[in-house]
Amino acid sequence: MSRATLFSLPLAALFGALMAKPAFADNCDIFINPADCQNTGWTIGVIATAGGVAAAATAAAAKGKPKVTETKREFKDCNEAVSWLNSSTETGQASSDIKPTVGKPVTGKTDAGPGHTATVDVKWKFNPDGSTTTIEVPEWPNMTPADKAAVQKYKDALKAHEDGHHKVAKDWAAKESTKITGEGATPEEARADLQRKLEQYQQDAQQRLDGETAAYDAKTSHGANQSAVGGQDVKLTCPG
Repeated sequence: MSRATLFSLPLAALFGALMAKPAFADNCDIFINPADCQNTGWTIGVIATAGGVAAAATAAAAKGKPKVTETKREFKDCNEAVSWLNSSTETGQASSDIKPTVGKPVTGKTDAGPGHTATVDVKWKFNPDGSTTTIEVPEWPNMTPADKAAVQKYKDALKAHEDGHHKVAKDWAAKESTKITGEGATPEEARADLQRKLEQYQQDAQQRLDGETAAYDAKTSHGANQSAVGGQDVKLTCPG
């Protein structure tokens, strides 16, 4: 019922340019003022795309949980809503906010030879307060209590699937922490090498998160087979 799509944000927003003047005012150079580069908001995340857009009704978010927003889509009756849902329309979106913390860089010498090193620790944390869930809910005129109960069951199952996306992101962040070291004949070359490795690391991290998100969606068929992970399948069943 939802498809995870990863996006990349500019690495410079967190790490800055090591050998040149930053291009943007909010950039920072971790080798000049490392404290200024703590928690500056480089976000790597997952977005599960939603279907059509309708008027939004935002539910208040509980502290420590992603904010949930509901959008409504009108149909003439339940059967039309089911046909729409069965057309592989994507009706949920989970946007997970995962922020890194970059430690103070440590410089040193290589184990062999006169070379230099520059090393940083990168840690990740899932931020529930900055994460969001959007679900699209069908409705039609003259809904009976049974109709409303059927829609509520669908809505609860869809939200549970999107919560699973957030869990994938949270689990990924918990195990993704790493140490990155650049090397060079001079301290400047070591810093330049570190910058290149950080940029490559961002790409590699995106791919790892992409793979885990894709595996979750493949196993659950984007929510339609949520029972594969112990949940309720995302579907709308008309009463009667």
